[in-house]
Formats: sequence, C-alpha cells, structure tokens
Amino acid sequence: LKTLEQLADRALKIISAIPGAADSQAEILTGIPELRVTVDREALSRYGLDVRNVRDLLDSTTGGTNVSDMIEGERQVPVVVRLPAMYRNDLQALGNLQLQSASRERVRLNQIARIAVSQGPEVINREGAQRRIVVQCNVRGRDLGSFVGESQQRLNRSLKIPAGYSIEWGGQFENQDRAVRRLMIVLPLSIAIIFGLLFATFGSIRQALLNLAAGGAGVIVI
Repeated sequence: LKTLEQLADRALKIISAIPGAADSQAEILTGIPELRVTVDREALSRYGLDVRNVRDLLDSTTGGTNVSDMIEGERQVPVVVRLPAMYRNDLQALGNLQLQSASRERVRLNQIARIAVSQGPEVINREGAQRRIVVQCNVRGRDLGSFVGESQQRLNRSLKIPAGYSIEWGGQFENQDRAVRRLMIVLPLSIAIIFGLLFATFGSIRQALLNLAAGGAGVIVI
C-alpha cells in the first residue's frame, strides 16, 4: 500500500502539471489510527508463552470475549466482557495487563510486546485480484485523446514503475478507446459487405470498385 501511495502521489504531480488537467486528485488509502502490538518472540519463549496467549488477551480486553448468553424471552443475547474504554485507549494500561506463564509467573504485556498506535489503511481496493489506487482528473480546454497521449508520454518518461505494478487508463478515455477499436473492425467489415453486394449486382470487380469509390463518402458518413 505504501508503494501504491508513493506512485500515485508522483503520478498526480505529473498529471496536474499537464495543460488541460483540472480537479486532479488521488484516492486516500491510509489515515485510520490502529493499535499495533509487535510481539517479541524470544521473550515469549523465555516465559513459556506463545502468540495465541497474547492474541486471546487482546481479544478479551479490546474486542471483548463472549463468556455466556442471556435469554430474554425468545431472544438470546451474548454476554461480553471487556475493559472499559478509558483503559482500552490507554497504552500504558494495556501494557500493564498480565498473562500467566507456564511457571505461574505473572508477565506484563509490555514485557513481551511493543504497543503503539499507527496509521493504518482506511480502505484496500482491489480489481482483478490486485490492489489498486485511482488517480483521476477532469479535462478542460483540450480534447481527451491528446491529453491522455501527453499524459502517457510524461508518465512513461518520468515515473519508474517497479516490477509487479502497472498503469491502466479508464473512465471516458476507456470508453472512447473501446469505441474506436470497435469502429476499426466494423468499418472495414461494412465496406467488405457493400463491395460483395456490388460485385454480386454487377458481376464485375471494376464496376464494384467504381461504385464503391463513388459512394465512399456516404459509406464513411454512415
């Protein structure tokens, strides 16, 4: 995700400097604070503990542990136990939580793990089983085709894409490009069909070509 954000930021700067670009922006992936607990596996092994013990402790204190169920008429309500919010939001209080080692020794969480709050991903978007980030802009004062062409040239020249990463163009340009490719197939096919009909009518390739050339402008307009 960090690499995606760095590439998107550089691409955004390049595209924003191209004449015709307006309202340029990139998706924001990170910015949500998250609690990160990094376990010291060597310390865990000294006390005869494993990662599962730390996970269960954190689940029971921050997310809550289902200890029972309460029946209210036809409803079954889970009874969950967890720390009050004032302790869940206090890193020092979390670090003082205790686990019991294999030798019945009390071990504080901060003795076997580092606890910190960091910026985590707000959303992870995927397309075609790959993570993706969107850089977008509007085009004003020039045609879309020339703007995309210049953008592609500048990105190819100035933005180094690491292995495993790629750039795809979408939006209105994708629709326009798809229509042009379809036209490149339909137009020759239409001309071939018309030529076949003319040849079947006149029985002469020369007459068919002359009539086709004479009506070529009309065919192109169609």
